[in-house]
Amino acid sequence: MKKEKLILAIILFLFFTISCSLSSPKRELGLSAHLLPKSVADLDKTGEIEWGYMVSQTKNLKAPLERPVFQEPNDLIAYFLEQSSKIQQNGIWVVTTNPNAYSDSEKESVEILKKLCKEKKISLFFCRGSKLPNGWLKADLFSLKTEK
Repeated sequence: MKKEKLILAIILFLFFTISCSLSSPKRELGLSAHLLPKSVADLDKTGEIEWGYMVSQTKNLKAPLERPVFQEPNDLIAYFLEQSSKIQQNGIWVVTTNPNAYSDSEKESVEILKKLCKEKKISLFFCRGSKLPNGWLKADLFSLKTEK
């Protein structure tokens, strides 16, 4: 009897472990964006580079000037919700740079994005570019205001 319970427990553990790993969001299947600071975009004397959430998808890589760019979190989310269910299941993945490069309003934009994603149950992850590829954090663990 104990042996049967142990085998059942092992089977259940394996089932839940496998099902959890299958449902975990994956960056390569989600929507990726780089949060380009306005101060960096202003360095471009041509005026062609926009600041904000510069979107790219791994299967549809385009040159930076051809990618959609959103300054407002609401616009980024609206764009995300227009994507396939597969992309939506894998969430939004945002790469940032040095926190000192962002203005207070840009930092607030990140907080608004986090709040909106939480409300809409959208998986959201952040990583500072210098910590790629393994520095991804869930939104609730990330802040440009306190990152060092």
